Amino acid sequence: MPWNSATASDAVFGTPWYLSPEVATGTPAGVTSDLYSLGATLYHLAAGRPPFDSANVLDVIVRHAIEPVPPLPDDVPPSMARLIMSLLEKDPMRRPGGYHAVLEALDGSDPVDGDPDSTGALTRTLLAAARAALQLGRGRRVRSLLEPIVSAHDEGWTRAGFLLAIALEESQAVNEARDILDDIVTNASCREDRALALWHLGRLAEKESAFERAVEIYSGIQTISTPRFPLALLEARIARLRKLHSGPTTPPA
Repeated sequence: MPWNSATASDAVFGTPWYLSPEVATGTPAGVTSDLYSLGATLYHLAAGRPPFDSANVLDVIVRHAIEPVPPLPDDVPPSMARLIMSLLEKDPMRRPGGYHAVLEALDGSDPVDGDPDSTGALTRTLLAAARAALQLGRGRRVRSLLEPIVSAHDEGWTRAGFLLAIALEESQAVNEARDILDDIVTNASCREDRALALWHLGRLAEKESAFERAVEIYSGIQTISTPRFPLALLEARIARLRKLHSGPTTPPA
């Protein structure tokens, strides 16, 4: 049955690829159910695929409820793999007891205890851990995970930079967020990344009511020529900001 045709009697609320067994079977769910969903998200980020997948959404739901979780790829560092698999225990009582336990596991994990040559896998795992920490409100943990990658311009540094900028903005460190985005604009090899960083810089300028600065930044995206930001979109944004900056005109007496 297609997901969008579910009736009120058999609908299951949530994203099916990350549903806990409790939600899948209609039993009461609590914090440990959210932790299962977090584990499924981390699994997807680390493995590049969700724990269970199928063209049939109900099949995905059933598999969450009854099937063992497939092993993670060998290049996922063991400490992170242990955390993810503990979050994906079928029995809620066997999962971590709460967010605090997960944070302790993240803080105690050693991200380099896997294959030292698997830089890509290491970066994916650090990004997954940083996303989890951001979701749990641990901005300091996000910084400790991602700042070394961004400052060294290691593999995946632009993705880490965008995530770090979000964490900095949420913690009111807007100038530091702007510095990260400026670094991406200047040094990223991918024009899509440079354009996206400019877009975020323009958004920050708008939040500060610096409309002239925002117009200047958005105009810079036009020079990069990327399909992510169609010319009509940019022109409409710039026109709106110019109208805001000009303000209402006073009719002559």
